[in-house]
Amino acid sequence: MKRMLAMILAALLLLAPTFALAETEAEEPVVAYEFTDDYVLTDDGIVISIKDNPTTGYAWECARYDETMLELVADEFVPAETDLMGAPGVHQFTFKFIGTDGDARIRFAQVHAGDEAVNAALYYIIEASMGTIREVTVHEVNKDDYIELMGEETGDVRLSIPSSMYTHREDIDGSIYLISDDESTRFEIRYDPSADPEALLAEYSDKAKNAAQYDLEDRTQYVMDAERLTDDDGVPYAALSINTPEGLRLAEVYQAPKGGVLFVTMDYYVDFDD
Repeated sequence: MKRMLAMILAALLLLAPTFALAETEAEEPVVAYEFTDDYVLTDDGIVISIKDNPTTGYAWECARYDETMLELVADEFVPAETDLMGAPGVHQFTFKFIGTDGDARIRFAQVHAGDEAVNAALYYIIEASMGTIREVTVHEVNKDDYIELMGEETGDVRLSIPSSMYTHREDIDGSIYLISDDESTRFEIRYDPSADPEALLAEYSDKAKNAAQYDLEDRTQYVMDAERLTDDDGVPYAALSINTPEGLRLAEVYQAPKGGVLFVTMDYYVDFDD
């Protein structure tokens, strides 16, 4: 998926719901985690290795993967080759690639054994064409870096928003606004229980129609991408990204589990004079 500007790639990938990062009651971090992107491509798939230490009470697990593109054939913890108690080992996940073209996503979670609280997560995007893996991208997710919105105000759509991208919240006329201190980033989140999800999913995912509406002849504004997707909770949504003279606009509509539509718009303004 290459529908957003490189400068905010990670932020936009994480704007879409990715993972329910549970809170823990501990005042200090429960366990140090170590992100890795250690993977090896095989003849028919990929082996992903994550440094793991179950003696801390947390362990990495595969939370979800695209079963139409991948088959999980092995899930194994390999202890460290040492007699030292508590030494970390490696958790290896072996996937067989069974798809052809497209993007496959895998989510790994560092989960507490007692209450399933999630301390951190890794998010893999595997791009393939003609039955061969072409590119692997890894994104790190730390629960302390995000706020989660879910419930009546989102129609039960789960949203994880990077906390670094805003400093204050305003609730105006049924919409939630999350705005950064320098006003370079602005989210608008609005739930409409009476909106028609199927019509809006079709509208937002129609790239040609949106290009005809938004593209300018001088290319100072143009539609970057429009696509229909399903989030990690199985909620259908459509994403429309537009390069504007001011920066970037990402507009998404979700088919809310409670009925109706959740609208999420992010504007990222760039000061080109800096």
